[in-house]
Amino acid sequence: MRVGLSLIGASLLANSIPQFAKLAMWVSVEPDNLFARMFLRQNSADLVDLAARLIIGVGLFFGARGIAGMWRRLRLLGTSR
Repeated sequence: MRVGLSLIGASLLANSIPQFAKLAMWVSVEPDNLFARMFLRQNSADLVDLAARLIIGVGLFFGARGIAGMWRRLRLLGTSR
């Protein structure tokens, strides 16, 4: 299960890091550009989506062991010992 969660996290990171880098480069090269500010304002939902994918990807990739352990404990909670 740990490997699967890590792969999902890596996939999310692999898809979102290039988009984030492109956006960061574009905004940093032209910080006073009116078009850049207007783009950021109009596409705030896409930016939130990108940030969420980055955060979830990092959390799954680096926290897969803890998530898998928690899931295992929850599964064992309902079984008789």
